[in-house]
Amino acid sequence: MCEERKDPFAEVYAACNAGTLGDKIHDVPDFPRLVDIELAHVCYLQCKMCPVGGKFGKRPPSRLSSDLAKRVLDECAIRGTPVRFIGWGEPTQSEWWKDAVRHAHYAGLLTHMNTNGQWLNDIKDFAYLDSLKFSLQGYTFDEYHEIRKGASYSLLTNNVFRARTAFPDLYITVGTTTSPMDTVDWQQAKLFREFWTMMGADKITIGVTRNLSVVPNLLSRIRTAPTTPNCPELWGRLTIQADGSVTPCCSDYNGDMVVGNIATNSLQEIWDSDNLRETRQKFLADNGTGYIPCRRCDL
Repeated sequence: MCEERKDPFAEVYAACNAGTLGDKIHDVPDFPRLVDIELAHVCYLQCKMCPVGGKFGKRPPSRLSSDLAKRVLDECAIRGTPVRFIGWGEPTQSEWWKDAVRHAHYAGLLTHMNTNGQWLNDIKDFAYLDSLKFSLQGYTFDEYHEIRKGASYSLLTNNVFRARTAFPDLYITVGTTTSPMDTVDWQQAKLFREFWTMMGADKITIGVTRNLSVVPNLLSRIRTAPTTPNCPELWGRLTIQADGSVTPCCSDYNGDMVVGNIATNSLQEIWDSDNLRETRQKFLADNGTGYIPCRRCDL
């Protein structure tokens, strides 16, 4: 039996999530603990719950230029800050995603990528990743195709198996979202876990699928709690969107919380900026109700 692989990002996530909100406020690092990079705000699937595939998001299609992305990676390398190639589009729809993961690897960065597992004819560049997540919806073939229009479950399965076989040291996560937890078919969930474990996944996550085109408009989602949520984002992370905009929240798919742009400022300048300080202050003042991403957050 092979040795169990450990999540290389476990300590990073623990540092971002540690402590109370008060602890985070009084222990803001000099530079983000984690940087997310959206290589492409593009996807050719038509997933109805997604702002990109469902075409209800406000941001137009875009791809981050190689020069800007390399500038971000080089700045992260100075600090040793881990990076994730994630976002609302599909990273492999960037024509230079392979260059990006190689650049991050040779810069000595801990590197992760999310993918829907569809456009992977050549997977040799997964060798430069420390962690990889395959995202899907539902538990079964039929549920997957009902939500992920234009995708192939068989192709996804084959690509997970190829990645596992080719890169025995790569930490692989398979993540799905499904119906609300109070209606979950736990037998199907058990079979789902068993199947993807057999296919070589190190971690299997199950979340809730929500149609994001509806959620922001539901008054019931507006937070009215007397305490401010313990946000791990605003005091520990930055997300670079494919147009170069920078937001402190990875869930900010419409750019409602943008605090700068890497085309005009460094990450350090944005991290130290009045814009980000004011965003944090507003978040604290209204218990997280002033920003749409915060309203739909489950924290």
